[in-house]
Amino acid sequence: MPRDLQAEIRVGAEGRLSFEEAWPAIDAIPGWLSPGQERCLYDLAAALPNDARILEIGCYLGRSSAAIASACRGTSKHVFCIDTFCGNDSDFVNGENSISWEGDDFLGVYDSNLRKAGLRSFVTPLRGMSHDLVACWCDPLDMLFIDAGHEYEDVLRDVELYFPFVKQGGIVALHDVTPGWPGVYRVWNEHAKPLLADHGARGSLAYGTKRG
Repeated sequence: MPRDLQAEIRVGAEGRLSFEEAWPAIDAIPGWLSPGQERCLYDLAAALPNDARILEIGCYLGRSSAAIASACRGTSKHVFCIDTFCGNDSDFVNGENSISWEGDDFLGVYDSNLRKAGLRSFVTPLRGMSHDLVACWCDPLDMLFIDAGHEYEDVLRDVELYFPFVKQGGIVALHDVTPGWPGVYRVWNEHAKPLLADHGARGSLAYGTKRG
């Protein structure tokens, strides 16, 4: 993690919640996850050590962040979330696909969603491009979840830049691993999957553990 954020991490004071208990707050946040993928992310994070560091690249309005962070309650696990929080003309269209929000400050919307879910203390948003922020990253990762730009070059760059930080046995997960997103699909099959063991998937959410 960036060194100046180390002091912000603390053991969560809130008690642990099962996924069923956490679900209403997660489900209140708009997002693009397919049914069951929230539970998958929660379970992956819940299985990590109590001091785990998790990095999410691409977090939209916070639905996936909330699923992961819900498994951090009652522990010192922490989620760092990289995003530009600027939106774009294709993925951030207010009112389309049953997804809507108030205001134009996406970071503010993200922050508000996590606060309403009672999860803000477990999450540190990092505003910027992943290829810029890697220069100040310094901590090993227990879990890496990539769901940012879906073009082949963008996905490959995120994998290549952040995979070295993942601990042996740590989890690497990619979203939208499907022929419908050929860039993500190709990176997973040609680059990420061969480096991982214990492969699993929930729909288009694919994951595995880093080989030794």
